[in-house]
Amino acid sequence: MLMSISFSFVFYYTSSHEVGKPVHFSDLTASHDGSDQLNRLRLDKNPALDQYFKLRADIVSRRLLLKLIIINLIVLAGGTMLSYLLARKTLQPIEENMESQSQFVSDASHELRTPLTALQTTNEVAIRKPAITSAEAKEIFHQNIEEVVKLRRLTDCLLKLAKNEHGELPLYPTLLSDIVSDAVNTMINPAIAKQIAIEDKVPNISVMADKTSLSQALTTILDNGIKYSSAKSTISITATSQGKFALLTIEDRGVGISSEHLPHVFERFYRVDTSRNKQADDGFGIGLSLAKKIVSQNKGEIFVDSTPGKGSSFVMKLQLA
Repeated sequence: MLMSISFSFVFYYTSSHEVGKPVHFSDLTASHDGSDQLNRLRLDKNPALDQYFKLRADIVSRRLLLKLIIINLIVLAGGTMLSYLLARKTLQPIEENMESQSQFVSDASHELRTPLTALQTTNEVAIRKPAITSAEAKEIFHQNIEEVVKLRRLTDCLLKLAKNEHGELPLYPTLLSDIVSDAVNTMINPAIAKQIAIEDKVPNISVMADKTSLSQALTTILDNGIKYSSAKSTISITATSQGKFALLTIEDRGVGISSEHLPHVFERFYRVDTSRNKQADDGFGIGLSLAKKIVSQNKGEIFVDSTPGKGSSFVMKLQLA
């Protein structure tokens, strides 16, 4: 705006100065005979004509000033609107980040309050009893330890989520079969305990990924599948190439997810209906959110499809090496 006003001032000053100069008819192009010279002399000495040109110059200057004012007002309005749009575009990620942090703190506080309240209630009840047997004391200690373990697991998940909130990961060519093997080996004991078979049918496809973090994301998906699958069922892992991408599919035969909850499964602290929570009441709703963040940092995408009563299918879309 300052540049526009400065340019307008210089343009107006120069134009007004040139328009206001007196007109000398001797400078006009004409023939060189004596009659023309006489006519020029008469025109030069005509006061009415001189007054006319002065009036005309004044009108032109006012019109020029008015047009420059209008132009600067248009520039001001356009510049203001453009500045607003650019400022909104610049501030939007900051606002979203602040809102995300505020929501994160609020949700984390809510989740931490649950085991703390259980600890407080158990101990208050024990204190109010006039006498406690050894068996009752051991039961109270056992309940306290369970809540402490839940608190530790929750804080570990929160730390992982905060650690993976920002920053980029270095990606290298990695065999998808190696990533799957690491995740399966991590979850083999919980699967055996629930008599769930994990079928690894992943071929040697090379993808661009951070092996450690992507294995962690896959472990989370497998853990989710084991929790919500019935005993003696099967979880299958397959992979195919599609254009420039590899599609890694993890399919379980669990209770499934209803359509109303599907859009929210990757939201942090979101937990679906009671029927699923009864089978995995120790979850905090952080794992899938963390998995999505990790896959995103590996420049990939993750999708879920599910049918209640039949199971869920998670698909990771990763870049081929």
